[in-house]
Amino acid sequence: MWGVHALCLPRFESDFQVTTAQAERLLAERGLVRAGDLLVVSAGMPAGGQTNVLKLEVVGNVTP
Repeated sequence: MWGVHALCLPRFESDFQVTTAQAERLLAERGLVRAGDLLVVSAGMPAGGQTNVLKLEVVGNVTP
């Protein structure tokens, strides 16, 4: 799909919000997102489980 970048985090926190923030920072460091961009986050909760979470997230003010 055009515009889709998959990202696998090296470490997954037990707190989904912390993990999402880490992903935003990593994407910003790579120049793939800016504030206001829309992210689709899919994950397995609890960590390591089957994919059972889908979240739309608007990127906040992240500093690479």
